[in-house]
Amino acid sequence: MRVNTVLPVAFFALLGILQVCQATDRLVFLQAVWRHGDRSPIATFPTDEHQEDAWPQGWGELSPKGMQQHLFLAANRLRPRYVDEIKFLNPQYRSHEVYFTSTDVNRTILSAVANTIGLYSSSSRVGIDYPACEKGTPCWPATFVPVPIHTEGYDLDFILNPDANCQRQTALWEHVKCSPEFKKFWNSQNDFIKFLSDNAGIEIIPDNLWIVQDSLYIEQLYNISLPKWAQSQYNGKPVYQMIESLMNEVERFMNGIDIKNHKGVDFNAEIARIRGGGLLWAIIGNMQEKARCIQDPSGPKCGFYSNLKFFAYSAHDTTLAALFRVLGFSKTNYREDGYPHYSSAVTIELWATPAGAYYTKFIYWPLGEQEYDVTPEITGCPGTNNTGCPIETLFQRSLPFRPFPDVATWCATPLFKRNCKLNLQKTSWNSSDTNGFMDFEAEDDAKFVARRRSDANPRNSWRYEF
Repeated sequence: MRVNTVLPVAFFALLGILQVCQATDRLVFLQAVWRHGDRSPIATFPTDEHQEDAWPQGWGELSPKGMQQHLFLAANRLRPRYVDEIKFLNPQYRSHEVYFTSTDVNRTILSAVANTIGLYSSSSRVGIDYPACEKGTPCWPATFVPVPIHTEGYDLDFILNPDANCQRQTALWEHVKCSPEFKKFWNSQNDFIKFLSDNAGIEIIPDNLWIVQDSLYIEQLYNISLPKWAQSQYNGKPVYQMIESLMNEVERFMNGIDIKNHKGVDFNAEIARIRGGGLLWAIIGNMQEKARCIQDPSGPKCGFYSNLKFFAYSAHDTTLAALFRVLGFSKTNYREDGYPHYSSAVTIELWATPAGAYYTKFIYWPLGEQEYDVTPEITGCPGTNNTGCPIETLFQRSLPFRPFPDVATWCATPLFKRNCKLNLQKTSWNSSDTNGFMDFEAEDDAKFVARRRSDANPRNSWRYEF
């Protein structure tokens, strides 16, 4: 929905990002989380001249430009590192090596499809990856390799949709809006908010401000003339710039960044956990299972994990912002206000040493910019570009963000009990170190659910739920 100016490029880019780690260490597992590509507005305000019929596919749909952005991400950025340089991913599609999952939204599903085209079309094999053209029958599009994309229901996708139907998060957000800190901020903008409401034809509240900002932002991208009021100045400042600044502050509150406690509620911890904790622990859980299956291929989940190399999540700007929050970054877009731009991605690399130790690297790939190894900036991870973050360290520093016993249950837990006391997150767990890898299944917290979907391969139905 929201993007800010580009990051400073040369000097805070962490050098050596595209260098392969020491030859004795090996990449054993890769995960990626990305935002979908360029899209049409999801909605707009009543007085906007450009309603849904102004957009070829309607509201919220991936554009051809968005498809191209993900094609570029895969073919020109991810493939050179993970296929050509490190030689970890196979240049041809192997069904047992990759798993793509997406929120159940057209633009994220199609972004995943575009990504698979970028990964595999240049090495595709006719008659193996896609059918040969036969006389008298329609021809399959040359080089297009179909790859399954798995989804969960959008409103109940607690891993990839930070705004899923979550009772506790709704209560938290209402509590934030009732806090003296938020009221002071919002009330200080009363005159400007009235100006926006009068011109947009809708009462502007914290929950719908994004509609005005998002639609105006996209219309500018498409060189569509904005309404005169949106091009004007308010108290000497450009109106759109003021909308953008106001939205930045709302997003800070929504993501629990540097907010004062209110009535015993630690907003910073609670909001981070409920919005990003499920995804962070799904990522950690996948890494743990991969490491276990390397050590013991006979394990119960190793039919899926032993051969798996790449687990991809196709999602939203809010998803990346929630992940950045639980990694400890103080901005919604790594070092910037605003949400990550279209097709921005984070890759999570799991490396193994000859001694059997594991460490991880988090690499941020902003749209059109230098990629950054952000691992050293993860709170509680004293890693460097060369050493990464030991997986045990990542586990321990992430415990406060773990929804307990699982994210669905925690979402259904009221914020306050009937006696007005807080329902607080459990803050400590008994964990044991198994072969250098933290074990969080000792309490049976992680539920590995085998589901039969509509395909014939039971491997494709395995999915973590937290």
